[in-house]
Amino acid sequence: MVMGMQIIEVDLKVPYSKRGAILSKIYGIIHGRVRDVHIKPPDAMGVSEVTMELEGGRSLVNELKRIIKEGRVRFRMLSEV
Repeated sequence: MVMGMQIIEVDLKVPYSKRGAILSKIYGIIHGRVRDVHIKPPDAMGVSEVTMELEGGRSLVNELKRIIKEGRVRFRMLSEV
């Protein structure tokens, strides 16, 4: 059975000072798969939130989990294309 492409929401909560480094690490993986991105300014504790909607599957989620070590990451499947 061939699975269709899924729309995945990735919610990153990372230190503001390391946000650019983390996004540059995952750029090569998510390039061409991004549907929507929201970057919020840091809060009083210096934590910035980045929410992305990506086209991908379970392998994309596993690869992102392996790369993103700092901060908090949440994945949620929104729909299947």
